Amino acid sequence: MHKAHRALFHVIAKAESLFTHPRMWYFLAFFDEAMRTFRDPVFVVPATFLHQLAAPIGGGYVEMKISASMELDSRDKWVPYRTSVHGVGQRIEEIFRSLPPETPAQRLAFERRTGLRLAS
Repeated sequence: MHKAHRALFHVIAKAESLFTHPRMWYFLAFFDEAMRTFRDPVFVVPATFLHQLAAPIGGGYVEMKISASMELDSRDKWVPYRTSVHGVGQRIEEIFRSLPPETPAQRLAFERRTGLRLAS
């Protein structure tokens, strides 16, 4: 039996800076410095899922500890968010297509909160 390869991500953030919204996603990846590229798989994770893992650590901060299997035959909870380095663009297109339309008020609130201007 071999030891599974795991990607460990440790995120510390101000609780007030977390913006849980269906249009906010995280890109989590292991960068292989020797190869100078990200190593498959990479993870595109919705903030609505990831922020559920946030645990208060004091001083207004939270931490999220993620341990995702890098094994292609894995069945862990990160599988739905896993893709290949070369599949990231397609995955993001799928995400954009699956998002429900927003009302003008929702769009304005998102743009004000993030400072991002959404394409029409």
